[in-house]
Parts: sequence; C-alpha cells; structure tokens
Amino acid sequence: MELLALNALSQGCSEAALAGAIDAGLRALDQTMLRDGQPVPESERQADLERLAENFRRRCLPLLRRLGVLGSAAPPQPG
Repeated sequence: MELLALNALSQGCSEAALAGAIDAGLRALDQTMLRDGQPVPESERQADLERLAENFRRRCLPLLRRLGVLGSAAPPQPG
C-alpha cells in the first residue's frame, strides 16, 4: 500500500486524493484489500482506504521527506 501511495504522490497526486489513488492502483493490479484473510466488503472499503491514507500521511510522509525521498513543503531547518 505504501508503494502505491508513494507512486501516486510521485505522479502528482494530492495528499487529499491519496485514498482514491491507492484504490485505483489496487484495481489496476487486480488486487483486493484483505482483513483477517478475507476480502474487505465493498461497503467498508472506502473507510479502510481513508484510514490507510491517513496513516501514510501521518507516519510515512514525514520520514520520506526527512530522508529526501519526497520534496518537502517547508525548507529544512539548519542545524
């Protein structure tokens, strides 16, 4: 999922549209989301995608920006 999110951002996807981009990536790869080994019901899919995208924004993006993998919205602090 993180690679799908990273790919979407590198192609210009906004952070707000990340859940939809992850969903599109999964569908393009003919993959489905699983929970406890079972496909996530379609009625719960969007909420799970939003949760994944939020987790990526909160936990992965700051690290990727510090490492220089992604551009930063703010310039690095000296020191």
